Amino acid sequence: MDAIDENKLVSEMSDKGPAAVDIREERKSTQAQPEPIPPLRPEPVEAKASEKEYVPEKVANQASSGGGKKPETFSVQIVRSPEEPVGLDIDVIDDISAVVVDIRAGAVQSWNEAHPERLIKSYDRILEVNDERGDSNQLIMKLKKDTTWELTVQRPIETSVSVTLASNVSLGLNLKYAPSGTSLMIVSVDEGPMREWNSQNPGREVKKHDRIIEVNGTRGASEQLVRAAHQQPSKKAMVLDMVILQYSAGE
Repeated sequence: MDAIDENKLVSEMSDKGPAAVDIREERKSTQAQPEPIPPLRPEPVEAKASEKEYVPEKVANQASSGGGKKPETFSVQIVRSPEEPVGLDIDVIDDISAVVVDIRAGAVQSWNEAHPERLIKSYDRILEVNDERGDSNQLIMKLKKDTTWELTVQRPIETSVSVTLASNVSLGLNLKYAPSGTSLMIVSVDEGPMREWNSQNPGREVKKHDRIIEVNGTRGASEQLVRAAHQQPSKKAMVLDMVILQYSAGE
């Protein structure tokens, strides 16, 4: 993982990102300065005796499925009053969509309560709002201004990836993340072990815009994922076990 930089997170809270979905007045968007970190190469640390080896449950079954499952794309229509907040924290670092980070009190939460069979969840990716797509800023404006939303939403599949790294070898992923996000977005898959893994796993290839949500049993803030990738128990000093959300699997 060669270059990771911080980008923008859109949130209800004006101090958490460059724009606020639920703020009535317009605010000028600003972008956090990229903060590069060294390539992700495992650094051995002493393992604690009480540590247990992490075994993913959901993805363990999927790993042997041959990549048959595909991301789901669905549509919903949400109507809200002008006074009702949007109720979304969204990550827009891919510049073309809005990935749900958290759901707060507001129109989306009300929709979920009334439609348990068609919930909008964290990590769902909003691709289109009222025929507008391909530009995150325009999606945000539609969510802020319109009171009826025709949404096209994509739900990723979760898969496990285990890659063994030789000493001083970079994984070959170019990444970036939102400062208050909970994932690492893949910008490109470059030469290295990750590209080799792709060639050995047809139908399950990791691609641009997929997101790493777990590294060696650690989930949480994006910076936690980065730290987990740099510090591993000595017995697994050259292994990265990752859980990755795939938005374009099988394409």
